[in-house]
Amino acid sequence: MNLNLNGHGRLKRCVIGLVNRHILAFPQPEQWSIRLARLWRKPLANRVGIGLKALMLGWGISAIAAENSADLFRQFVEHPPVISKITFEIKLDTSQYYLGIWQTNAALIRSLSKSNELFALQPLGVIVDAYWQSNYWYYSGGSLLTWQDKGKPEEVGNEVQKSVAVSLSPLHRVLTMGLCWKPIGTLRWLEDSFSYSPREGVEAKGQLLRYKDRVIEARVTVKHTNAPNYEFRYEYDYAHVIAGLEYLPGRWREFSRRMDGTNDWHLMQTVTVFALETAKDPLPLTSFSADEVPLGKVRNRLWVEGTNELYIDPHSKR
Repeated sequence: MNLNLNGHGRLKRCVIGLVNRHILAFPQPEQWSIRLARLWRKPLANRVGIGLKALMLGWGISAIAAENSADLFRQFVEHPPVISKITFEIKLDTSQYYLGIWQTNAALIRSLSKSNELFALQPLGVIVDAYWQSNYWYYSGGSLLTWQDKGKPEEVGNEVQKSVAVSLSPLHRVLTMGLCWKPIGTLRWLEDSFSYSPREGVEAKGQLLRYKDRVIEARVTVKHTNAPNYEFRYEYDYAHVIAGLEYLPGRWREFSRRMDGTNDWHLMQTVTVFALETAKDPLPLTSFSADEVPLGKVRNRLWVEGTNELYIDPHSKR
């Protein structure tokens, strides 16, 4: 049975192109020789202290370079820990609230209509999207749509896969501190700079600005071979900090402008993180399963199979 899903699917497809342009890139080699050489020049006591900090953080060898808030900021973007819970707001003309969880092989985000739902014991969310390993699903308007990636070329780019990719973009933006040109955990630094090519004909370069060992601003330029070039500015605000993660800004504003000088800086949006909780160990995959997480009433359960067709499950138990 074919279904033409308007509304939720169509709304999401309108921004899929933007996501695809910015998330397909490979990480650059890490500059370990530079980091280790800088560490070895320090006194023995400092070396030991930094090593103990790395062990306590549990983020691996790259945490050795984390000596102050700015370094911890870079470390978080480069190798974020397991996120057991994050609540945040993205605001332009109106506010949209989100609750998410993330780890390297799974992610889930709930789109909430009101801020008070962020603090509910069991927020259901207007829209819920998730993936874990090769399983993708989203819930909207009483319908639960699922897809398992079995490597079939004809199923690539289906409704469920696109929906999940687009809906997870706010979570991706927050966990990269706005520097969302690469997937979570794949941005690599050269000191306070980075560069990469998201796709052919596009080059992105970024630079952090520090003040008193804190990252207060970031600038990113995106140059296109056959399109206008843009510059982006991120102003980080530490007046609102995240409890337990004071080296991360709790709020930032994102601006853009064309690099040809034809316009001034334009405020794109303001991001506010209300809470961010991390975990040492990976979360159980049941935390991301449509059969286990709380959802609203499911009136229809559908799945993708074959040539991107959606089928109703007549034996749905939800």
